[in-house]
Amino acid sequence: MSDKDNHKDLRRLRELLAEISDLNAAAALMHWDQQTYMPEGGVGLRSEQLATVSRLAHERLVSPELGELLEQLDGTFDPSSEEAALVRVARRDHERAAKLPSRLVAETARAASEAEPVWVSARADSDWEAFAPHLERLLELRREAAEHLGYEEHPYDALLDLYEPGARKSRLEGLFDELKADILPLLHRIAPDGVAEDRSAPLVGDYDERVQEEFGRAVLTDLGYDWSRGRQDRVVHAFCIDLGGPQDVRITTRFDPRRVDTALFTSMHEAGHAMYEQGVSPDYARSPLAGGVSMGVHESQSRLWENLVGRSRAFWEHYYPKLQEAFPDSPLGKTDLETFYRAVNEVRPSTIRIDADELTYNLHVLLRFELEVAMIEGRLAVSEIPEAWEAKMEEYLGVRPKDVGEGPLQDIHWADGLFGYFPSYTVGNVLSAQFFEAAVGARPEIPDEIREGRFGALQGWLTENVYRHGRRYEPEELVERATGRPLEAAPYLRYLREKFGALYAG
Repeated sequence: MSDKDNHKDLRRLRELLAEISDLNAAAALMHWDQQTYMPEGGVGLRSEQLATVSRLAHERLVSPELGELLEQLDGTFDPSSEEAALVRVARRDHERAAKLPSRLVAETARAASEAEPVWVSARADSDWEAFAPHLERLLELRREAAEHLGYEEHPYDALLDLYEPGARKSRLEGLFDELKADILPLLHRIAPDGVAEDRSAPLVGDYDERVQEEFGRAVLTDLGYDWSRGRQDRVVHAFCIDLGGPQDVRITTRFDPRRVDTALFTSMHEAGHAMYEQGVSPDYARSPLAGGVSMGVHESQSRLWENLVGRSRAFWEHYYPKLQEAFPDSPLGKTDLETFYRAVNEVRPSTIRIDADELTYNLHVLLRFELEVAMIEGRLAVSEIPEAWEAKMEEYLGVRPKDVGEGPLQDIHWADGLFGYFPSYTVGNVLSAQFFEAAVGARPEIPDEIREGRFGALQGWLTENVYRHGRRYEPEELVERATGRPLEAAPYLRYLREKFGALYAG
C-alpha cells in the first residue's frame, strides 16, 4: 500500500473514530444530566435514549468498514508512533466490541439507566428487595458479556479487562494477600476489635455548604483544575466525567453541612481524575487515545491528590489557617494544626467505603471483590448478599452496617453494571504512592512547594509522565516509563507504615 493510500485510510479511520467518540460523549452527557438535573419523570425516556445512543456507537465500532481500515493499517507505521498506537488501541476496542451483540449493549445500557433511580430510592429506604431484581438482571447481562468477551482462566477476568487491561483475578488475589499481611496487623494494633480513638471532633459542627464550596473551589484552582474546561455540581455519589476530550471534563461533589472535610476531599478526589483528563494531549480528542489508560491509573491520580497531597501535613501547613479563617466560629478556632492533621488522618473502621480512612480503604475493596467473584461464579445469590456483606464486614473491619443502605446499597457501581471495577481502587491506591515517590525523586522541591500552596512541579511531572500520554501506552508500559519499575506494593505499604506508625506511635 502506498503512503498516499495510508494517509487516506488513516484520515477515514480518524473520521469514523471521531463519530464514535461523539456518540459516547452524548451518552456521557446524558448520564451526567441524569445524575444532576434531569427531572425524576424523565427516567423512562432517558433509558431508551441511552440504549439507542449506546447501540449506535457500538454498531459503528464493530462496522466492517472500520475493521477493514484497521486491518489495512495494522503494521504500516513505526511501532513507537502515535499513529501505530491509535491503530492498536482502536483495533483492541473494535475486536472487543465485535464480541458483544448490539442487543446486549443496548439492553445493558437500558437496564443500568432503569436501575440507577431505583438504587437511589432503595438506598434511602434501605430496601434491598426493591433493588434486587435490577441487580439480578444486570448480573445476568454481565455474565453473558463475560462469555462473549472470552477468558483464559476465569470469567471475572473478562470483566476486569474492561477496566484494567491485562488484569487477572489470580494476580489481584496475590496483591490483596500482600496488602492484608501488612495492613491487618497495623490496623489491629491501632483499632483492637474495630474500635479506635475518636479524633474527629474538630471536623464536626455547623459548616455552611456555600463557604465549603468557595474554599474547595479555591483549593482546586491552586491544584490546577481548569474551570474554563470544567464545572462542579452536586450529587449523591460523586463522579468525574469527560465529554470526548480534555476540553470538557466535569466533576461533582457530595456535601455534608455537619463535616468540614467531606466535600473538600471529595472534590480533590474528583479533581484528580479531572486533571488527568484535562492533561491528555488535545491532539487525542475525539479518538480512542483520549482518556486514562486504565481505571487503576486513573484512580491513582484521584488518590494521589486526595491523600498523598490533601491529607499531608505539608498541605495543611499552608491551608489550615485559611480554613480557620473561612469558619471563624467553628471548632477549628480552638484546634491547633497537629490536632486537625490527626483528625483528617484518623483510623476509624467504618461501614462506608467513601468515608474510609487510608488504612482500611482497601479492605472495603477486598470485600466487594470477593462478593463479585462469588456472584459471577454463581456461588452467591443476590438475595444472600446482605448477609454475606455483614459477615465480611465483621471479619475484615470489625464493624457491622446498621442496614442495607449502609451496606451493599451504599455504592452506585452495581446499579451501573460495573462488575470488575472495584479492584481498580486498590490498584490506584498502590500506584498513587509509586507515582508520588517517583515524582519527588525527580523533583525534590515538591514537598516544599506543597507547603507553600504551589503544585507546579508535581503537576508538571504528572503531566509529562502520565497525563499527556492518554491511552498511547499500555498500563504496564506507562507505569514502568514513569517510575522505572512495574506495579509494586512496596512504596504504598512503606507510606502507610511510616505515616500511621508515626500518627499512632505508642
